[in-house]
Amino acid sequence: MCTADPNAEDRNDKDFQDVSSILAAGFTDTDEVMEALKKKISDAGATAEDGHSWFTLLHNTKVIARQINASEISAAILVQVLLADPPECVRPFMVSEKEAEKKKNAAMFVKDADELAEADEFVDFVHEVRAVAPILRETGTEHTLTSQALLFSVEQNESAVMTYLYLLHDLYNSEKLVSFRNPPDIIAISADMAMDGSVPSVTNFTLNNVSDMVLCIDISAWIGKMDTVEFEALLMKLYDRINDFVFVFRVPCLENTVLEKIAEQIQDIFSLRVIRFIPWSASYICDIADKYLESCGFPADADALEAFRIRMNEEKEDGRFYGYSTIQKICDEMIYLKQLQMADMHSGDEDRSEAVLSVPEHIGRQSGSKTENASNAEDKSGKTDDMPGNAAGKDTGKAAAGDRRISLSDVSGLINGTSFSAGDKADLNTLIGRSSVREQLQKIIKSISGGLNDKSAETAGQDKDHTFFESPFDIGEVNGPYNMFFIGEPGTGKSSAAGVLTAFLKEMNILYDGHFHEHHLEDFLGDCEGETTPRTLSILRDAYGSLLLIDELNGPMENMIQMEDDDVDEDIARMEQLTTENFTADAINTIISQLRIHRDDLVVVFSGREKDIRKLCADHPELEKLVPYSVVFEKYTQDELAQIFMNMLERNQISGSPDLEKTVFSYFRNLPEKIMQDDSFSNARFVSNLFEHAVSKADIRSAMDGTSGDVILASDFLLAAKDSSVDLNRKKKANRTIGFAIS
Repeated sequence: MCTADPNAEDRNDKDFQDVSSILAAGFTDTDEVMEALKKKISDAGATAEDGHSWFTLLHNTKVIARQINASEISAAILVQVLLADPPECVRPFMVSEKEAEKKKNAAMFVKDADELAEADEFVDFVHEVRAVAPILRETGTEHTLTSQALLFSVEQNESAVMTYLYLLHDLYNSEKLVSFRNPPDIIAISADMAMDGSVPSVTNFTLNNVSDMVLCIDISAWIGKMDTVEFEALLMKLYDRINDFVFVFRVPCLENTVLEKIAEQIQDIFSLRVIRFIPWSASYICDIADKYLESCGFPADADALEAFRIRMNEEKEDGRFYGYSTIQKICDEMIYLKQLQMADMHSGDEDRSEAVLSVPEHIGRQSGSKTENASNAEDKSGKTDDMPGNAAGKDTGKAAAGDRRISLSDVSGLINGTSFSAGDKADLNTLIGRSSVREQLQKIIKSISGGLNDKSAETAGQDKDHTFFESPFDIGEVNGPYNMFFIGEPGTGKSSAAGVLTAFLKEMNILYDGHFHEHHLEDFLGDCEGETTPRTLSILRDAYGSLLLIDELNGPMENMIQMEDDDVDEDIARMEQLTTENFTADAINTIISQLRIHRDDLVVVFSGREKDIRKLCADHPELEKLVPYSVVFEKYTQDELAQIFMNMLERNQISGSPDLEKTVFSYFRNLPEKIMQDDSFSNARFVSNLFEHAVSKADIRSAMDGTSGDVILASDFLLAAKDSSVDLNRKKKANRTIGFAIS
């Protein structure tokens, strides 16, 4: 099988219009499309121009998928079919097998199974195959192995899955167990359920048009429905091609009991080998990054790798981790930032590049950006601390020419302004405007350190309305637990307070790692039965020795309410609600189990509204024994919100027009009480988003009229205030600056 030459993309593609015109003829049946393509090539004749047209067609898979109007058919599979038997006119445009092999190798983060970590079952399988292969070849019974299907239970990590598949392909090929196409071909598809009970069209299309390769089929959509005749029909359809493919079934990382049920269903048709892959740990991810940076000629020191780990935590907090692709993305940013230093680009432009080229106040905080964490917006001190983890302390010098080692000062733009690392200085004064919160945390910190041993320590930080959080321990005499409830509305500074608390617990040697992790409760929930527990354990494992803030406790059920509002079928909505409730219970029960085991090296802060915390404790009474502390976060007043906005102007060195302050205070004072008390109103987060929107309005206005964008007019503010209330209340991922921040 050949692949197209990527270096030929700059050729004139005018002939492509002629070839692709058949795709606009309204074909919806994939067989018709294939016949039309073949006829077009045949009628055109074997000329170089037609070869060019064919080549260009292959490089426009998105056009193919769009024009044939068959979204269930993968454009990648269609191209595989087109390339399976290319006409002679295409040959000059094809790359060699050797070059295709290089492309495959570039997609793999390891080249040998023995280099894998946290994939013990797969490595054991590789060793088993290597041991038995000579005997299979001698007896001519290779099919007894190659006819076995594999069931991969693996997290949603596409680059890792493709690596495992390529390693499997290379294993069977090197041991001469099968005859694959060359260059090696692997297809991964999703066998979504066909509503009419037929075999899914994408699966049918693949089986009818390709062969002699590894075929990976994601059957996650069938979990819980594998005892149906439809799934049996799918398996029978696949088994008919057992001599043409090495089949790999794929499901998420699941509990063993669920995985065993799935295996039982598949084993009714196939011989099956189950292989489980453990989700990658933080240390393993850092090892991969370290090796990648070394291989690129840009080794990183310990502090730079610490910055990488913090950035990786931020990526995982979104619930979006793409394995090696994410690792490579972050490492490439580190290499680029390092080369900015090496280029000495900040000469004569120091103000513009200060955010990236100077050492940050603290690892994990980026200075110089236009928007800062809202709950710290009132801080006007401008004080800085020595950078932790850097032997030079305040070394802000330029990178020496030719020195490729990446240090912390090289990558200060890598991590956003809300991350906290093990080196942050514990200082309650950073919680400006939160005097009540500071007092509560101060009492709790003294209690933990043993300063308070009397009964009053048990209710430190609580008022009369929160007595149900009373601790069963004499806290001053017990080593853990140190878990807490943070009770308050969105945008009242809970995340910032958790970050400061992390630094205190690190200084007190309670947290040996001292990282701050933040996840929504929804992040712990799986998409299918059996996935929640492994996903929860993976998040908790990353947080050992650190503090984990679990926010938006009501998130999953709010989605259910939205479903009801969207007029979804009542039975479906009820089923979804029950599923969500079960998954939520699984997640909380798993967290509780881990809190018992890791009472001395894991601190979890449950953050939410009072009604959500009360419901959580009512549903899981054992939490009251494991969470001895609580902190109450009051809402900001209208004038406090207005002052936060004005302080953000000063903090970010942006001027306001003479009438801006009056306009801001008037706006907030006239906010209806109904809005202020609404559950969707996000307090200081609303102000932070409003500030960001006002800056955006000022930027675009100044670009149009040539005035200064560093001055926000009252009209900019009022225009921003008319933006969507959903956007203004949304908790957004912090922006990161790659290159020079413009302040």
